[in-house]
Amino acid sequence: MPANSRDLKRRIGSVKNTQKITNAMKLVAAAKFARAQAAVKSAKPYNKALEAVGAQVMSALKDVEMKLSEKSKIQKKIAVAVIASDRGLCGGLNTNLFKELERFKKANEGVTIEVIAYGKKAVSYCKNRFPIISKILGRSDKPSFEDAKEMVKQFKELFLASGENTEKYDEIYVLYPEFQSALAQIPTAKRIFPLVSNDENKQDEEAANEETNSDFIIEPNAKELAEGLIERKIATQVFQALLESKASEQGSRMSAMDSATRNAGDVIKKLTLQYNRARQASITKELIEIVSGAEAL
Repeated sequence: MPANSRDLKRRIGSVKNTQKITNAMKLVAAAKFARAQAAVKSAKPYNKALEAVGAQVMSALKDVEMKLSEKSKIQKKIAVAVIASDRGLCGGLNTNLFKELERFKKANEGVTIEVIAYGKKAVSYCKNRFPIISKILGRSDKPSFEDAKEMVKQFKELFLASGENTEKYDEIYVLYPEFQSALAQIPTAKRIFPLVSNDENKQDEEAANEETNSDFIIEPNAKELAEGLIERKIATQVFQALLESKASEQGSRMSAMDSATRNAGDVIKKLTLQYNRARQASITKELIEIVSGAEAL
């Protein structure tokens, strides 16, 4: 067998092995995606209901003083929690997220942007571009509500500067890929602190106006109720962001590996055609040599 044919056969074998790997990764991602998508769908009704209840209650407690909703007159420092993946091979998911981070930086020119990096890809991208407040690696494929509560606790400390040696940040954002479908994930920056008021969030305002009843009996007191409800509401928002981030990652990886598997199939077809042509040319050449030798005799 000519050297050219051997090289082609070796390349075909290599691409076939790659195709098996990408196909296996696609199947694993598809199984994880199904679970992640179900978690996102099941969490949304609760999140929506809590938003509506929170808007109604807060509209009745306008006189309650809330430190978590106080805005700084001059913006100096903003913390952004970037929720990326620990692993790659998930299409343009992380790239689009980091592009949105750069757009966010340009939109807030003159303000110091610091990052809380969730995932190895976030750490790798931000380490030479943004000051990193903290790093969280090795996140589970099944985010828990406790994870969200821990994140909110950290955000609250940064916003109120309540922790030891904790600097104060004027705003806290969560940047994550909002899940639309396996093919569409929209990088979204959602403000966590200071709290988004009803004037800023029309959806909450509309929800508050539906069957609003301001005649509440509050125990033990309005401030304690408001603080507890707000913390629950924020933790639910962050939990939703974690769930959507995982669903987006698995959906994007499933699509990327499906595309890679199909591309590998196309490459195998082209290489097989080249191999067959080279083999046919080699056989034809040998036949010509045999016939020429027989005629010479």
